[in-house]
Amino acid sequence: HHAPVNVVAFAGTGRDIVSGAVDGSLLVTRDNGGQVILPKSPGGIDAAEFLVDGRVVSADAQRRLRIYDPGGTILADLEIPGRVMSLRSEGTRLVTVSIPPRLTTNMVPPLLVDLERYRVIGQLEGHIGRVFSARWVGGHQIITAGSDGTARLWDGATGQFRQLYRGGSRPLADATVTSDGLAIA
Repeated sequence: HHAPVNVVAFAGTGRDIVSGAVDGSLLVTRDNGGQVILPKSPGGIDAAEFLVDGRVVSADAQRRLRIYDPGGTILADLEIPGRVMSLRSEGTRLVTVSIPPRLTTNMVPPLLVDLERYRVIGQLEGHIGRVFSARWVGGHQIITAGSDGTARLWDGATGQFRQLYRGGSRPLADATVTSDGLAIA
């Protein structure tokens, strides 16, 4: 990179690394020392992740979500409604958590993205205020946690709301579902 690196993610094997910089450059460094320079994004890289099949997904400061094949070819370049701080994938789906905008009245809810058809399925709307986390839980579901003191469970295929968990009046930074119920943080 010729600019400061602000994003690093490891492949599921823990051996390959994708790094992104404030100038929009993306670099995949392989375990064997080889490197793949991905096409530069129009904005600085906010988040990046390896998918299980070796593809790379990134989100940039110009609200672009890009998906690259393992060789570096752009497979999809989607405009999204906000900047992204977190990307989490499971199978053919991806969920995002947005960076809060400067004006707190325009919060962007998490997005559910189809990684086969390269399209946004929908927004996981319902939290009042900021969403701090979104994670995949058993049975292809997503749980989100937010500043409104709630956790919400969503269908991971359709983005449809399933269940509300009230954590109290304090913001919830994270949540997960365990075999015996809900765990919140």
